[in-house]
Amino acid sequence: MATLRFRDVQMAHPLPPIPPPCHVLARGRAGRFIPGEIIMSSYAFARRVAASLFIVTLFAPVAHAGDVTFEIKNSHPNAMRVELYSQDRDHVWPGNNQDYYLNDGETKSIPLSCSDGESICYGAWVDGDENTYWGVGPGNTEKCDDCCYTCSGGETEEIDLVP
Repeated sequence: MATLRFRDVQMAHPLPPIPPPCHVLARGRAGRFIPGEIIMSSYAFARRVAASLFIVTLFAPVAHAGDVTFEIKNSHPNAMRVELYSQDRDHVWPGNNQDYYLNDGETKSIPLSCSDGESICYGAWVDGDENTYWGVGPGNTEKCDDCCYTCSGGETEEIDLVP
């Protein structure tokens, strides 16, 4: 019994060459795959993506963080509650259904992190009496003439809440 070896078998239809495992394939003039071109194409694509991201970051608007400190003095004979409200976005300091508490005669420094140019207004009211208020009042619901400050670093002048 004769055994056939693989080299002795001739196929009527030879299989086409298997291209390298890559989604982007480059072909030369004869229609054959050029492995070096695959690498160069991937490299060129990566360079284009990196350049595009760089250009986008150059022209994208940047929100710079700033800091401002509100100096608030309670000259009312009763304790007071204070909140600070952004007029440019939906944000309240201190937030989470909390407020700053000032005893009668107390001065409090309230540092904030905010966006440069952001308008921030204070709302203050007598503890237990939301009808006696200063600035925009509790919940930022009232109008005011001089209770808003622009976030640009530094401190506000002392805000004296007098009866």
